[in-house]
This record gives sequence, C-alpha cells and structure tokens, in this order.
Amino acid sequence: LKESLYLNMDVAELENLRDRPVVAHILEGSDAKRAGIELGHIVHKVNGIEVHDPEQAARLIREGPRPLPLVFYVPNTNGLVMSENDHLVKYDSKELDAPATVAEWKPKYVVIGGPISLPYIINMYRSKSEYDTAVLETQLGRQISVKVKQFSLHGARLINGYSANQENKGFHHVKYRNKAQAMRYIVILPAKGNPIKISSFNVEELEPVHEGCERMVDKYGHISQRVVKSGPGGEQAPSKPKQFEYPDEAPKQNRVHHYRSEEQSGANYHHNPQNAVDQYSNQQNAGQLMSVGNY
Repeated sequence: LKESLYLNMDVAELENLRDRPVVAHILEGSDAKRAGIELGHIVHKVNGIEVHDPEQAARLIREGPRPLPLVFYVPNTNGLVMSENDHLVKYDSKELDAPATVAEWKPKYVVIGGPISLPYIINMYRSKSEYDTAVLETQLGRQISVKVKQFSLHGARLINGYSANQENKGFHHVKYRNKAQAMRYIVILPAKGNPIKISSFNVEELEPVHEGCERMVDKYGHISQRVVKSGPGGEQAPSKPKQFEYPDEAPKQNRVHHYRSEEQSGANYHHNPQNAVDQYSNQQNAGQLMSVGNY
C-alpha cells in the first residue's frame, strides 16, 4: 500500500491503519461498485464488531447473519494512486521504435503491481474483466484460470524520449496514417528479453502506468534518456544495458505470483460479489466513518 494505493497518504495516518482491511479492488458490475464503495475505504466494523485484519473481516462477513451491517472508514488519502489501464502494448520484437502499423500493437489491460502481484511486476491481462477474475480467484484460493503476461522491473531501464517540450513528459510518439492523434508510448528495457512498449492515444490514460513504472524503476532499476542527434538519422538507440539476474523471489513470466506480507496484508482485501453488501449509504467526507446498509 505504501508503494501503490496509499502512496500520497500522510505517513502518520498510514501507520495508524496497521493491518486493517482495505478495499484494494472492486469488481466491475458488483453490488459494491453500484453502491458507492470505493478503493481505499477501510473496513471498520462487521456486524458491530471492530475488525483489525483482512482474515478477521472475511471470516465475520462469511459467517455473519443476513442482513449484515458494515461500517467503513474513509481516510484522507490525498489522492489514491492507481497504476493500471487499457493500453496497446508491444513486447515481441527487439526494436526500440514503435511498430510500423497500429495493427501490430496488442490490446492489454496493464497493471503495475496490484493486490495480487509484487509491486515491481508489470501484469498484462487480455481485459479488465479477466483481471477481475484473477483477483477474485486469488481471494477464493483458486488456481488462476485467465492468461497473464508478466515482466519484472528489477534491473530494468526506462528509456525516456527526448523533448524540449515539458508537456511530453518523456513520452515517445509516433503518428500513424489515418489517425487524427499521435500515439504516445513508453519504452522499458527489462534485464532480460525484448523491450516492452506501452502506448495510448490519450496522454492522461498513459500517465498512471508511466508514473508507476518510473517509481518502480527508480527503486529497482535504472532511468535513461535516449540520445537524439540532429540532422538525418533521427534517434540513436542507447547502449545495451547491463544484464541483471532476477532475484530469487521474482516470479517467472506467464505466472501469477500471489504476494502477501505484513506490510501489504490489507492490499489483498476486496469485495466478492457473492459476499458483498447489497445496499450502502453514500460516502461521507474523508476521515469519517461511513455506515453501510443491509447485506
């Protein structure tokens, strides 16, 4: 949570939360989503009993009577940090530059870290709904049934594009025929394997994933800038990065890693639609308790 959802939260308030269960993921179309429960809400009481960790909350919800009252605490987060979105990606070629056509990009739902992954892992799902499925199956202790492509940012380099315009924020760009807007993309050189390119025609949509990669590369890898030479020839590719070995705990590609630690135990709690609240009250002001209706 300190490296993701609650990155901007006051340190003192974050420490006071201890291991209390935090809503770190909400399934699309669930009762929780429709009722107004939001990411970052903290489960305070279940059936009048104060809860202190995700396991206790899950047990009380599972075994409690119906209807079941819940109370949430809405912390002052100073803005939640989410590093995920729908993007076009390219990871199956050695080229640093964008592919020649839009058709060569693959649509993926990209998640940096997240509640069922190590924080420095790039996870690519075929859709948001399949990501929801992976989270739900993990919570239920089931084997993941959906496909996910994973890349580690340990020892990786983020190759920022050169630009005199600060608004470009280090993004590379490419203009395709018959497309009104230029595509912006980022380039990541992992310690092993081909470059990873993540793109979007919308800068605002690309920023969360870009910033998530920057944070993890700054902590676990390296940030570089592509060298640009004037005149014919365009951009010059950077020198080949030093090769780093993955740490023992790093998951292999194509395999979901179920991560849990004392520091992030709350990050794995989410609302199962089969165990979720049916009716909720509207969210109150940040820093206040939010009473929840029958369940």
